[in-house]
Amino acid sequence: MKKFLLTLLGAIIFSAISTGQTTSDIFDISNTHNLGTARYNGLSGAFGALGGDLTAVAENPAGGAVFTNSYGSATLSQGSSDFNSNYFNTNTPTNEANFNFNQIGGILILKNDDDSSSISKISLGLLFNKDNDYRREYELNGNSSTGNIGGYFVGQANGFTVDTISVRDGEDFESAYIDIGESNGFGVRGQQAFLAREAFIITEDESDDRLYSSEVSGIGNSQKINTITSGRSSKISINLAFEIDKKIYLGGNLNFHNYDLRKRSLISEINNETTDDVSELFFETRSRTFGNGFSLSLGAIAKVSKQLRVGLSYQTPTWSTLQNELDQNLTSFLNINNNEIREIDPRLVFLYPEYDLRTPGEIAASFAYVFGKNGLFSAQYSRKDFSNIEYGDNAFDFDILNRRIKNTFQAVNTIKVGGEYRYKKWRLRGGINYATSPYKNDQIAGDTQGFSLGTGYDWGKWKLDIAYNRIETDINEVPFENDAYNNSAQINGKNDAISVTLGVNF
Repeated sequence: MKKFLLTLLGAIIFSAISTGQTTSDIFDISNTHNLGTARYNGLSGAFGALGGDLTAVAENPAGGAVFTNSYGSATLSQGSSDFNSNYFNTNTPTNEANFNFNQIGGILILKNDDDSSSISKISLGLLFNKDNDYRREYELNGNSSTGNIGGYFVGQANGFTVDTISVRDGEDFESAYIDIGESNGFGVRGQQAFLAREAFIITEDESDDRLYSSEVSGIGNSQKINTITSGRSSKISINLAFEIDKKIYLGGNLNFHNYDLRKRSLISEINNETTDDVSELFFETRSRTFGNGFSLSLGAIAKVSKQLRVGLSYQTPTWSTLQNELDQNLTSFLNINNNEIREIDPRLVFLYPEYDLRTPGEIAASFAYVFGKNGLFSAQYSRKDFSNIEYGDNAFDFDILNRRIKNTFQAVNTIKVGGEYRYKKWRLRGGINYATSPYKNDQIAGDTQGFSLGTGYDWGKWKLDIAYNRIETDINEVPFENDAYNNSAQINGKNDAISVTLGVNF
């Protein structure tokens, strides 16, 4: 399959993003979960005032100087995702298992034995953490009572003259598809209108060649939609932190982010209306968003007393440069031309120009109470405003998309609570977490809640930790959307993971 680079005006970039990426994709790129060590996971991530853990250091850099000696760890996890979708009153369960490499890293502790200096310890760290795992799969099955996929293609085509979405004299199919994609204001929308017309799914109005009708007119058509996402976001952090007077910890991280989000959607529909030209169709899209970014993290931890600690951290917005890839194909089964099958596949992957994305910063406040050698209790509050997501580039105009983001997203407030009980060399852990919906309309996605359990054993030099986590949320998914077609499904998602961390003091 060929890859084709588009060098277009801003309208094409907007078209690529708004069609190739749904609001859930934009949220995925901007969101982080800090899939980390088993100890961090066992306390549901309530680690902001504790430190002494490599994933906690990625969240609050001051925690690097809490380590009493140099330390390294690596974490693997086994997870599963269960989705139960309701699409036009038909329930469909989907399950997927996955294997993750969560984190690896190390902290070097440099101690200062000079009593005249207020700095008693310095930490230098190099950390890798997976921020988000995009792997999930769900299936929708149902009989649509509010429209069909033909209506979606009509919505994509209306406004284009027949000449602009047709093969012109002297052109072949591939050249026409590329030319439509390059034309100002056409982009993905024009290409999809072109595919639909070539597949005989839409026909132009005889009196107005800017209006179209569908050859899939049945109501209650059987639809099946399969959506698979994969990939991950991760970051490499360089840590520097200080212990001051053995009770104040200050630190900072340089964070280098990497993104790779892939999505495949396939919709099939059987037309109940036997007098239409089209009896059945399949529409497939495959997209990818990838790139790199940079951010800074700053943090502080204070030992208010021997037992009480408080923490504060701030991660700046992440400034990223991303690109989009998209390819698509459409197949129609016809009641005409001896039951012809029309397979319209350009066999081209469109690579769109780079663009800038700023994802929001996050502030977190936390406290912890340490019961001597018996255990601890920790709580954390954080806030991240997703309405501050902003696309931008000097060469392109993203005003429409940025206004859409402002009107769609809101701030997420997250609360994490965790505790640890120590018995000899054993550790028992548990926690809960709760996050409000990132959408102003909570019918799109509800609040997220979860809990965790964990244990660990400390040999002195070596440590082994194990944790179990569950997160649950409800979402309202729209696989393909425009003004003429916005069928949605209600999906309940549950994610379970078991993580194992091996750590060593050196």
